[in-house]
Amino acid sequence: MSATSAPMDAKTKRDIVITHSTTQGLKAGGVAAVVAGSAVALANNQSQWFRNRLGVSGKVGLAVMASLATFAIVSEQDLLRGSRNPDQFIAEMNQTESVQVKKADHHLPLYQQAANYVYDYPFRTLVSSAVPLVGLIFYEQSRNANIQFSQKIMHTRIYGQGASDHSVIIMSVESKRDIITANSLAVGLQASAVSSLAMGAIVYAANQVSPTFRNRLGLSGKIGFVAMAGLGSFFIAGEQDLLKGSRNPDAYIADLEGKKAEQSQQKSSLSLPKQVANYVYDNPFRTLAMTATPLVAAIYWDQSRNAHIQVSQKIMHTRIYGQGACVVLLLSTMAFHDWMSKRGHFE
Repeated sequence: MSATSAPMDAKTKRDIVITHSTTQGLKAGGVAAVVAGSAVALANNQSQWFRNRLGVSGKVGLAVMASLATFAIVSEQDLLRGSRNPDQFIAEMNQTESVQVKKADHHLPLYQQAANYVYDYPFRTLVSSAVPLVGLIFYEQSRNANIQFSQKIMHTRIYGQGASDHSVIIMSVESKRDIITANSLAVGLQASAVSSLAMGAIVYAANQVSPTFRNRLGLSGKIGFVAMAGLGSFFIAGEQDLLKGSRNPDAYIADLEGKKAEQSQQKSSLSLPKQVANYVYDNPFRTLAMTATPLVAAIYWDQSRNAHIQVSQKIMHTRIYGQGACVVLLLSTMAFHDWMSKRGHFE
């Protein structure tokens, strides 16, 4: 990308940062998908234990989750770096001299250097702390000779998932960006708590009432329902709030303070396709949920009409097809959001 002679406004800088972060995430996600897929294919050909113990859904899930996790981590890291100093970020992209030289902090006390590092690299800190913690949990479980290997894996997953979920770093609030980030974190945590409590009540009720649910699903699966509901709600609600604040920080903060936003939106006279495009751009996660939920329901309905397979197979088929469909919808929504970020709203 060539350097521009005229100074760029805040919206242009933001769009450049978002576009670059999305591109970097897609590249990293593609590489992770190829590497994980190759590893799964190799393990499936070489290891009879892997081939027999893990179904198609689990094997596909390994590659898909590796790709999605890599995309989220890389793009979020790049986005955080760009949002802290857009001018320096764009200058580094253009391979030009940075407009601001970062001051060395080697003279700071060790705990302040550590705080700065956690602030600059939240995901790196989370990974570097969670990986040895999960390794320690597995080591502790492996010393128990009274349980099978699969139970050791299951216990490690449960305890490790709980420990990783609680590794949340809360940073100080000093600027508009920090106010938006802190409020988005609070909104995400509130949604996560409500979803976890609701799903926990549903799982508990189903465990008490339904013998099929109680006997067919193990402890890991039941806890997974609650954990995934909490994590999903946190990411969706937090990201939605963060996107809302990044588009108009002044109006967002004014709304937080109970004041009327300075910018009043007039009723749109756009055509329906352009209104839909603006809605998808403003609400990508809501759009994804509104399209994916009925699609997965339709897949399950179609599978339920097949009387020659069991209920567990119907659910597994729905999960496989639904997972693939959701990934396609996610990538399509991200690509459209990337295009809209370059173009801007229809007006």
